[in-house]
Amino acid sequence: MRTGFTLLEVMMVMVISAMVAVIGIRHLNSPGSEAQRRSCLMTREMLQHHVEAYQDDTGTPVTTTLREIANDRYAGTTLPQCPVSGATYTIRGGQVQCSAHPNN
Repeated sequence: MRTGFTLLEVMMVMVISAMVAVIGIRHLNSPGSEAQRRSCLMTREMLQHHVEAYQDDTGTPVTTTLREIANDRYAGTTLPQCPVSGATYTIRGGQVQCSAHPNN
């Protein structure tokens, strides 16, 4: 009669447990990065609406620093920064861009 486990059996259990843990951790990290990406995207879209409203009201384009919309009528006296990295937003080609997430 056999009592206990062999070294091979214990090692196989550890390898399988490690594989399950790696898969589980990868899935836990994904929602956080997706939420951060969407947060930056939503802030950019909000600023884009402010830029368009400014251009409709004044008939002039906004400069790359977006300082024209930094007032109570548009985006408030302090321009929002990227909620993930704290980077400033700029405008390129008529579109608001985040320097930290250029492909977002």
